[in-house]
Amino acid sequence: MIFTWLIGGPQGTGVDTSANSFARSCAYAGYWVFGKREYHSNIIGEHSYFVVTVSDKDVGTFRDKIDVLVSFEERTLRTHIEDVADGGAVIYDEETDISKYSDYIKSKNLLMVPVPYRKIIAETSEKFGLGDLKKLDVMRNSISVFASGGILELPSHFIEKSMDYIFVGKRRKVLEPNKYAGMKGYEIGKMFSSKFPIKAPEIKRTQSRVILTGTQATAFGKIIAGCRFQTYYPITPATDESEFLESLAKRYDFVVIQAEDEIAALLMSIGASLGGARAATSSSGPGFSLMAEGMGWAGMNEVPVVIINYQRGGPSTGLPTRHEQADLKFAINAGHGEFPRVILAPGDIEEAMYITAEAFNIAEKYQLPVVVIEDKFIANSVRTIPQPDMTKFKIQRGKFDSKVPNGDHLLKDLPVKVSKFKRFELPSDRKDYVSPRIPLGYPGFVFWNTGDEHDEYGHITEDPENRTKMHEKRMKKLEQIVEETPDEQKVSVFGNPNSEFVIVSWGSTKGGIISAMEEFADKFLFVQVKMIHPLDSSLIKKYISGRIKIAVEQNYTAQLASLITEKTGEFFDYFVLKWNGRPMSWDDLVYAFGKILDRKAEKRIVLTSGK
Repeated sequence: MIFTWLIGGPQGTGVDTSANSFARSCAYAGYWVFGKREYHSNIIGEHSYFVVTVSDKDVGTFRDKIDVLVSFEERTLRTHIEDVADGGAVIYDEETDISKYSDYIKSKNLLMVPVPYRKIIAETSEKFGLGDLKKLDVMRNSISVFASGGILELPSHFIEKSMDYIFVGKRRKVLEPNKYAGMKGYEIGKMFSSKFPIKAPEIKRTQSRVILTGTQATAFGKIIAGCRFQTYYPITPATDESEFLESLAKRYDFVVIQAEDEIAALLMSIGASLGGARAATSSSGPGFSLMAEGMGWAGMNEVPVVIINYQRGGPSTGLPTRHEQADLKFAINAGHGEFPRVILAPGDIEEAMYITAEAFNIAEKYQLPVVVIEDKFIANSVRTIPQPDMTKFKIQRGKFDSKVPNGDHLLKDLPVKVSKFKRFELPSDRKDYVSPRIPLGYPGFVFWNTGDEHDEYGHITEDPENRTKMHEKRMKKLEQIVEETPDEQKVSVFGNPNSEFVIVSWGSTKGGIISAMEEFADKFLFVQVKMIHPLDSSLIKKYISGRIKIAVEQNYTAQLASLITEKTGEFFDYFVLKWNGRPMSWDDLVYAFGKILDRKAEKRIVLTSGK
């Protein structure tokens, strides 16, 4: 069983709260849920909407067709009614004139469910003595969620439980009025349930689950990795992660600092890392651009630091609240000159947690910046995932000097005599290019950090022989990383290993690709690239050589595909691309893959769906 539910309304009127309440209610009832949030960059007024996919099986994406449309104002009805599936249900304000939609209603055999929002709110106000009805208009959201539950026969106590979770703090005082108004909506929805074929009764769960957004999962990845210092400058959609960490700071002994700009944010985190802390910063495209010089400094000084870049539509301010995957090549090359960095790309919310955690191990093991490149779709989506397994992750702090066991620099027996420390010691082993390190200011030892080229102690030098050795030492880490990183951390592979067709992609397209592949039995192999830089070209070539190659990306130039071609000499046969600010849906990819299988596709398939 699977269905799609959509609620819309003016931005700032509680649409997100409603959607999260509905998603959580279904999760409490035992279902897997996936929610997609779409909103404008203005603060209030424009149309926003939230799509929730509900299934009795794990679900990692959304569909374009809507089974239940929830509307408490006409603009939502006008915008989305054409997307309602045949036989779908539409919840709407009884005061709305729906005669103009009669063609859609008849042709699609829609179940229209009128809800007297104004009357229910007035009755609730009178019962609880709440007064101003205009201020109570936000109750339409609660009524809508309960009415949806009634149509679907979703047990009402799960909706009440979700409201208990969401209505906290100052909102607690209006919890009971919202429940009361909601149950009035539930009774109305229940009156129509016999006419609607989709049902969502409670089902038995076989495992423990949690429901998280992408930014929350990323934040938890930092916590389990032992990160204790986070900086940021407010920017959409990255800010949600730092604000979530702020709410947990005392519980996890975490420091979160809002810097004056993104330049300062990265430099503060670099300073914390030099002092021995696991440190990170988070931003989005425009802010990440400002970090380029700081990344170069970290590269020159071999400083482990983790940067999260939540991609959004560009260039410049671009589409501040919309989706894109166009920062990849910039992330690989940001900063002048050459220096090593690692680029990791999680494909879903669960991976966002584990890959973010692993980023700290990589950063410290190889002493370099690691960029976790996510996107708006992952950041703002919500999904049920299995209860995180902490045994999957072990903190590895890398090559601290033996005098600082396990990275603990608070030793009782300190050396009396100050010694120079070869912080950038050149390797004697030609397979290991990582120098021992100690925290900045460690008693009894001295070394230098500078943006200039330097010798083993950190002293500035322009000696050509030293430059050759130091630059090679840094850059050779990329080969070492490819050699030492397990294949399963570099790629994930799905589908038929003997398929004639291979799909190659990265990031949040993963869920849609896997779901669409199910429509075509064993026709495809899918290679999800998770460690994009350094790219293991031999591993990638093993999977794609000799097959018909399909690149799926949310950018104009197929950035990953061109990188793979550069590194492997393998050219792609088809490009499935989208850059209109909306993520690829299940239906998008079914359409594209079907055209390719039928040999009716152009080389470039450009997808344009989305509101």
